[in-house]
Amino acid sequence: MTEPELVKTVFSNASGEKLLALWKTYYADRVSYDPMNTPEQTAYREGERAFFLSIIFQMETENE
Repeated sequence: MTEPELVKTVFSNASGEKLLALWKTYYADRVSYDPMNTPEQTAYREGERAFFLSIIFQMETENE
């Protein structure tokens, strides 16, 4: 199985969809930059966001 196929297998059920919706509020709907954060904290938050978005991208990718 390819990585996108594995991701789809894990998240293509009711529990997976609920988890992705929750993660969307934590990682995609917030900005990574906060003036009170250090550059390292901003980079960490952007890394979390990028990882979440990569899961979403794989869920939307057609099998090749």
